[in-house]
Amino acid sequence: ARLSAAGLSVPTGTPLPDYASISTALTDEAGLVPAPGEELRVTPLVSVDDIVSQGQPLLALRAAPEIRLVAPMAGRVAAIELKPGRSLTQLVLFREETGERHVFSGPAGNADGVRALLQAAGLWHRLRSRPFGHMPRPAEKPSAIVVMAADSRPGAPAPAEALKGRAAVLARGLEALSLLTEGRVFFCEPHKARIAADLPAEITRIPVGRLHPLGLAGLQVHRLCPASIENRIWDLHAEDVADLGELIETGMLPETRLVTVTGPALNSQRVVRTQPGADMRGLCFGHVRPGPHQVIAGSHIDGHAGHWLG
Repeated sequence: ARLSAAGLSVPTGTPLPDYASISTALTDEAGLVPAPGEELRVTPLVSVDDIVSQGQPLLALRAAPEIRLVAPMAGRVAAIELKPGRSLTQLVLFREETGERHVFSGPAGNADGVRALLQAAGLWHRLRSRPFGHMPRPAEKPSAIVVMAADSRPGAPAPAEALKGRAAVLARGLEALSLLTEGRVFFCEPHKARIAADLPAEITRIPVGRLHPLGLAGLQVHRLCPASIENRIWDLHAEDVADLGELIETGMLPETRLVTVTGPALNSQRVVRTQPGADMRGLCFGHVRPGPHQVIAGSHIDGHAGHWLG
C-alpha cells in the first residue's frame, strides 16, 4: 500500500469494475446468518417448506421479539438451522417466482413509529452501535448518528452509484432517522463527488477523502463524535437509509442492493444488483477462471470466507 498524509492507497491487483453496465443477478438461494462474531438467539416465525413473501418476517429475537429478521426474497424455506439455546446458524431460502412482497403498515411520523418500523422490517439489524459495533438495544437512544455515503475499502461499491435516482427516498430516510436522536446526524460523502440530493436542513454534510481508512464508519465516528458507554453512536450505510425512506413511502422493502463481484480469479469485474443474503457462489458461477478459489464476503482486507452475502 502507498502511504500519504491523508491515508492509504490500497492496491487490489484487479481493475475497477465498470459502473456503466450494472446488471441484476438474483441467485436461486439466499440465507440469513449472524454477522461474524454475532450471536442471534431467535424464535422461528415460519416452518421448513413454507412459502414466504419478500420482506416477510421469518425470525424474531428471543430477548426482543419486536426485532425481526425478514425474507430477502420470495421463496420456500429450505432449512432452519439452530445451535443449542436457539442460536441461529442459518436460515436458507429457495427462490420461488411468486412475485409476492410483504407490506408493512404503521405510522412512521414520530420516533416511536420509526423505531417500530425499523425493528419490524429487519432494518434494525443493519444499524451498528458504537463503541462495540453491535446491533443497538431495542430502546437505545443514540447521542448522534453517522450515515456513510463513502466507502474506502478496496473494491467496495461506490455508494454514490447505489444512490443514483434515489434522492427523494434518501432525504425521507434521513428525516425519519433524525427523529431517533436529540444529537446530530452526520452524512459523510466523498469530497469530490457529493451526493446529488437535497438533504433536510438538520443533516450535517461531512466531506470525506478517498484514501483508506477515511471511508470507514469507525474512523468518522471517532473524528466527529467519539463514542463511549454513556454516549452511544450509531452508524448506518446510506443505501440502508434510502431503503428506510422507500419503506416509509411504499410500505415495502427494496428487493436488491448494489454489490461488486471482484478479484483476480474472475474473468471480469462486475457490478450487480442482488438480494441481501445472496448465494455468493451463484454470483461467481460462470465468471471464474478454472482452479481452486476462496469466496469471501467483504473486501480482501476485512472480508471473511462464507456462503451467503453479508
